[in-house]
Amino acid sequence: MEINIGAGKSGEADIVKQEIQQVADAAKGKATVKVMIETSLLTDEEY
Repeated sequence: MEINIGAGKSGEADIVKQEIQQVADAAKGKATVKVMIETSLLTDEEY
């Protein structure tokens, strides 16, 4: 899954965490969840 880059860039870590947790809960015991960050969308300061 890719993180919600809008929430991540605006500092809404709780939203990002909640979305990751929801996917992880749905996949529990069925699949491995990998979390990706589209780093090309980050500024030098955010990187």
